[in-house]
Amino acid sequence: MHVKVDSLAGDKQQVIRVFTLIVKENQSIPIADNGLKFDRAWTFNGTIPGPTMRVTEGDLVKITLINNVGNNYSYSLHLHSIDPSAMDPSYHFCHCYYSENMA
Repeated sequence: MHVKVDSLAGDKQQVIRVFTLIVKENQSIPIADNGLKFDRAWTFNGTIPGPTMRVTEGDLVKITLINNVGNNYSYSLHLHSIDPSAMDPSYHFCHCYYSENMA
């Protein structure tokens, strides 16, 4: 994760949090101390589930999702937050805006 703080007018600041997630298929992930492994796993940065991304309300967040060249499928994200929402009542879905090309 990379964090940048920009100065805005009126002595305000904008926090920008930048995350990169690399998706890989068919990974072998240990799941127990006895050597038991989960084979053919889909990982995000080498973990299941993917890493926790902590942000604060008002932060500008950029997430780059890299589908590994060797993957047979393409992947997307479904994000959850602690804020309630009617969109995803079993978990609490964050309010996200998506762009195919963010500069």
